[in-house]
Amino acid sequence: MISGDGTDNIKGVKGKGKAAADMELTFAFNPFIATCRMYRKIFGSRWQKEFIKNYTQVRLLDNLNVEIKLTEVQKELI
Repeated sequence: MISGDGTDNIKGVKGKGKAAADMELTFAFNPFIATCRMYRKIFGSRWQKEFIKNYTQVRLLDNLNVEIKLTEVQKELI
């Protein structure tokens, strides 16, 4: 989700490779929220769309209509 995968068209977070992702998540109290924060910082208002698209690809889901409720995360990101 963070470092991405060019062969699978998973963008990830620009400028964050595996080492940076490991470092960021090692000290994160909540790795999910930390990942959402990175997406919001890089993708701005379209962060949720990019997050869901990449999450779906990472999980190798066949059904792209998966419902992921990120509205609950919004208050945690502030």
